[in-house]
Parts: sequence; structure tokens; C-alpha cells
Amino acid sequence: MEKKPFFNPDNNIENSEKKAQSRYAEFLPEAGDINPIAKGSTFSDCGYNEGAFEELDISQRIVIANDIVRQSIRIDYEKDTDYHLDNLTGDCLTANMALQSYLRELGVSVDLGFGLVKRRPFDPSDRYTSRHIVTEAKTPEGEVYIIDPTPAVGYGFGQVEKKESGLYEYQLLEKSDITDINILIESRSLLRKGELTITDIMIIEKIAQEHEDNKSFHSWVNEAYYIIAQFYKNIGDQNNYSVYLNKAVKYDKYKSRLLSEEGLDIQSANLLNEGKKCFKQSIDAAVSDWEAEAMQCFAQQKPEKTKRGLYLLQCIQNELNFSEGTKPPTFSIDGQEISYSDLTPRLVHDLGLTTLWIKPSVKVHGVEASIKDELKKFEVIDSYEIDITKEGRLGYSPLIAGHPDGQKNRRLFDGVSYVYLLRANKDDVLSEKKRLRSKYGKYIGSTIKWSDGLPIEWPPSLLNHVHSTDNAPEAVLHFMVGKPEYSSINRWSYPNIRL
Repeated sequence: MEKKPFFNPDNNIENSEKKAQSRYAEFLPEAGDINPIAKGSTFSDCGYNEGAFEELDISQRIVIANDIVRQSIRIDYEKDTDYHLDNLTGDCLTANMALQSYLRELGVSVDLGFGLVKRRPFDPSDRYTSRHIVTEAKTPEGEVYIIDPTPAVGYGFGQVEKKESGLYEYQLLEKSDITDINILIESRSLLRKGELTITDIMIIEKIAQEHEDNKSFHSWVNEAYYIIAQFYKNIGDQNNYSVYLNKAVKYDKYKSRLLSEEGLDIQSANLLNEGKKCFKQSIDAAVSDWEAEAMQCFAQQKPEKTKRGLYLLQCIQNELNFSEGTKPPTFSIDGQEISYSDLTPRLVHDLGLTTLWIKPSVKVHGVEASIKDELKKFEVIDSYEIDITKEGRLGYSPLIAGHPDGQKNRRLFDGVSYVYLLRANKDDVLSEKKRLRSKYGKYIGSTIKWSDGLPIEWPPSLLNHVHSTDNAPEAVLHFMVGKPEYSSINRWSYPNIRL
């Protein structure tokens, strides 16, 4: 493993031939292909409904580019050397590289830099380091934006805010820092595959030593020494395993996962337990504030407030998972367990997934069993049932979150809906949806008795028994409507319809 640049921030992709063959070119549309979203459609509240992309103000173009990149990343926290920018596969580093390259290609006039997050507003006061990376963008007018294109869910992920908002405290990185970070990320993969060598270990230790005096970089120094410790553990060198493990703790006491390691000395264990306690106290305080604000947001039942409430739900759940050592729920496909929080539109695209709903109207008209039986031809990956008119966690309304017209059509969705994640061609599902609507739509245009015992007019666009999704962004949104704390997209996102 040579210490060589992984990515040149001054270029987009190394050469045009490589770019043309990459997933990057396949998934990220050119400026002329980024079009307004029609009013009344699922994503019409994204904020871009008219005009040319190039005519939008800089901040709006940044938001749209950020949405597109986030949806296009396939999350992999231990990527191999051939899975990075050109494949849009990786972690927050890959996402930031892709975003910066994409903004340049779109002609967005901003000066770009990589920021290493030191702390978030709610972190313990003595926390000064993390491994999280964001993008800083300076406009010609001098405005500075913090952009976080991380495709997962959690505090700050997906946000575009002015620097003075205090979203993060961060330190700008040099190009050599990015190279070092990528080597450490690559080393995780080599460690997992048993391919690290003593020569690699020397490179990793040199990187750690070069950054020991930079407190902001200490979380990556911690990671470097942890990788070295695991290398020695794997070859049975218990002495060096313990030496490097305890050295890792010295540089970041908030890595409580190390408490499970057998090579810790008492001093290191005490330091980690202290960090764990402090971190939990700060998270508990933040969660309490977020819960109160989320309840206020959802109680207003207004779209923009719902958007903020959804973000807070994700902050709450993600931080609780970290502080309590729990993980998001998963679904299984081809023997692989996939976290709900990793279900990006790109993953849906790659795995050939789509979403289908069976609506409450099937029960009113006694066709639920028949329709479910006819849909058995499709492979179900995951499913659940939900009444989207009922309030969820902290007052969350799935109906408002699922569609701009949700609140207006509340009565029509009263009752249980069945939500399916299918492995099937979306066009085949669309054809089957149309067939079922035609076969079981004999009530269209008439007035019938609804589930509440009162009459209701049968509108063909709503009481049509079955709903399917048109693209990967909509598939994620509508499958996750009952699991909003894990959804990487919402209806205020600009959808990448190439997926």
C-alpha cells in the first residue's frame, strides 16, 4: 500500500474516459438535465418548481446538488481501493469528494474545502475531535456554507447551512490530510481481509505520528493506532496489541467501542468509561431538547414544521443508537443484512427494488385477500402494516410526510395500509397495479359507504386499492414512511430521477 493521493481536489475525475465509464457519470445528471418538479407531485415541495437550474441562486443549487449526491451514494464504511469516487461507493469522505467534484461540473461558483468536524454544539465541552468530514463552500459574495452530504441519517447529515448557524465546529484540511484519511479508510478494508503487511503498518504509524500534535485530528490518530493494534492481535502479538490499543485510547476517550477490547489497561478503561459517561449525559440532554421541539413541530401539522420534526427524530434515534450501543433494524436480501438507515435510492436502484402499497379501500370492499393473492408473483423483501392517518412517535404524521396532499385526503386513507419492499422491475409492478385497479375499480365515480359508516365519493385517483412508486427516491420515501427516523430521504428532497 503506497502513500499516494487518492483524489485530487483540483480535478473532477482523473480523465474523461474514466468518467464516461463510471457510475459517477451514470447517476449524476448534468445541469441541463436538472429540471423543475411539477406542483402536486410527491417531491413538489423540494423548492424548485420553475426556471432553469443555472438561474437559481447559489444556495439553492448547492442544496439540489447535495440532495442528488446523497441519493446516489451506496454506503460502504470499509471500501476497497476500486470503490470510491468513480463508483460513488463509500462513506462521508466519498460523499464530500463527489459533491465537490459535482459542484464544479455544474458550474456553481464557490471555493470549496474539506472540513474535519471537531465537535457538535451538544457534544461534551472537552470533545475536540471526530472523524466526520464536511464541505465548506465560499460564495463570491463572501457567504460561507457548511454542507454535509453524508447519505446516512443523523445529526447534520444532508444539511446545508451558513457557517454562523453553528452546525459544526470544524478545521479545514490540507490535500495531504485527505490522502492520509483515505489511506486509513482503505486500511480498514485490508485489515478485514487479512491483507495488511508490516510495511503498511509502518505507513499507518507514520501518518499517526505526523498528526499527533493536531488535536482536531486525534480521532483519526486513534483510528490509526487501533488498526495497528488489531493487526498485531490478529498475528498473535499480544504485547504490541496492548501497547497500540492503549495508545489509541490516549487520543480519543470517546471511542467507547474499545471497552470490549481485552488488551486495555486500567487507566485506559477508566478513561473510556469517563468518556462514555460524559457522552451519554450530553446526548440525554440533547435528546430531551429535541423531543420537546419535535413534539411542537408535529403538533402544528404544517409541512415545513413536519420537515424539521423528521430531522429531529433522526437526530434522536441516531444519537441514542450510538450512546446505547444499539443498531437500526435491518432487512435481509441474498443473505446480507442491510440497515434501514443505509437504504439509499442508489441501493434501491442497484438491488432492483421498488415499493408497493395496498390501500385501506381494499378492506372496505372485501378485495384485500384477492389482491394480496394476485401480488404473490412478486418477491417480498420486507413489509409492514400501518394506518398512516394515526400519529406516530412524538406526534409524527405519516400522512403529511408522505405527500403534499396528504392532509387534504386524510379521510380517504383512514385504516390499515400494507407497505411492501419488492424485488421487482418497477415497470412490471406498474403494469400489475394498473391491471388490478381496472379489475377491482368498479366503484369509480359512485358514492359508497366508507369505513366510518358515512358516505364518500369514490375518486379514481385515491381509492384505487394499490399504489406503486415511479423511481428509487420515491420507493425509499414511501417504504420508510412508517420508519421516518431511518429514512435517508424526505419529500422536501430534490429527487434524482436517474435512479
